[in-house]
Amino acid sequence: MCAFLVVILAYWFLSAPSLSDFGNPVTSESLRLYKEASDLAFQRTTTLAGLVVGSTLLPVLTFVLGHAFGSQAASSSTGHEG
Repeated sequence: MCAFLVVILAYWFLSAPSLSDFGNPVTSESLRLYKEASDLAFQRTTTLAGLVVGSTLLPVLTFVLGHAFGSQAASSSTGHEG
């Protein structure tokens, strides 16, 4: 899980624009464009994180927990019958 967070933060860091990309003398227009681009990069990163968690990590975690508790319940129910 930590590796996932590191990858997502690295993706956000690499996709976020720098203020110098929007002009050396910072004007109100370049600051507005920078804010819009930063918000777009953050939104893209959070959408990607939600997609990965919702479509990959959550089903895998559900499968692993279901298998663990299912096999534990099956072994405890067969052990009491004999």
